[in-house]
Amino acid sequence: MKLEQKLFSLLIVGLALLSCKKENVNTITSEDIQLADAAFNHIESIVNIEVNKLEKEYLGEGESYPNFADTNSIINITFSLNASKEYIDTIWINYGTDGYEWRGRILKGKVLITQDGKRSTLGTITKVELNNFFIDDYKVEGVKTVEKTAIEFSLGNSIDHVLVTGGQLTSPDKTQTIQWDSDRIHKNDSVNGESFILIEGSINGVNTEGTAFTITTRKPLKLNSTCTRIVEGELKVTPSEMSTRTLNYGDGTCDLKAKVTIEDKDYEIILW
Repeated sequence: MKLEQKLFSLLIVGLALLSCKKENVNTITSEDIQLADAAFNHIESIVNIEVNKLEKEYLGEGESYPNFADTNSIINITFSLNASKEYIDTIWINYGTDGYEWRGRILKGKVLITQDGKRSTLGTITKVELNNFFIDDYKVEGVKTVEKTAIEFSLGNSIDHVLVTGGQLTSPDKTQTIQWDSDRIHKNDSVNGESFILIEGSINGVNTEGTAFTITTRKPLKLNSTCTRIVEGELKVTPSEMSTRTLNYGDGTCDLKAKVTIEDKDYEIILW
């Protein structure tokens, strides 16, 4: 009986060690997070550029986004003005089914943008809806809402309250999904001639393995004028029934590397 008890105890300890080992090396949530974040940031870049371009061209004013200055000049874009012709209230962007390359990614499908004022006006709400939309063959779904909450006219900076609801990414082979809902602040800023966006707030979702997660910002994420990926910042990531880990995007260098730290151990992941 004592021998059986000892064997049972050893089995329990072994299983516990295996469980800890699995926990230590599980970076799936962080990998999924960086992918989803990149996708929704790419969509916001599209919105910022195309709305601004149309407002400047047809209304003679608009915000400046020098860090995303290249526009989708070849694609099919249609728009309409509100009844008083004071602002653009609807924009349809159609990338077609064959795909169009923009900023290093292949886009397909349609993006519908609606507004209740000029993008550069305090209080304007811009709503972004996706219709059979793909980025690099990942199907992206959800609604993105951007509200202009502050404008610093003397500095040329602004702050947006950005929500993503019902967000979902489906892998190209349709076998995996990432669910995503976020509530964050985006600050458009510039220092010494460098334009950038600082992002902070909270996120919750479900990773490709079906594990729920929550995210808070430890250090604001930074998108700068010379890179299409997040170059700096840190998130605190807590998958369900796992320990909190950090996802660190680096020190400002434009590369494909990020670091996940779990219980004082570092693991490198590759950015999408």
